Amino acid sequence: MFRASLDREDRDSYQMVVGVTSKRSKHWRDAAEVRIRVVDVNDNDPAFGQTCRPVEIPENEEVNCE
Repeated sequence: MFRASLDREDRDSYQMVVGVTSKRSKHWRDAAEVRIRVVDVNDNDPAFGQTCRPVEIPENEEVNCE
C-alpha cells in the first residue's frame, strides 16, 4: 500500500499503474494507468519585509497626479 503526503513544491504530478484481481477467479484482473495532478494550497503565511507599513491618507487630501 502506498501512503504519503503530496506537496506540489516537491512534485506537481504522479503517474502510476493500479492493478486489481478478483478473489473468486484469478483470471479476472485488470489495470489502469492513473495520473494525479497536485494542486497548490497556500500552506505558508505570507511574509512581508520592512517595506510594508500602514499608511493613512485623509479623505480630504488634495489629489496630485504629477
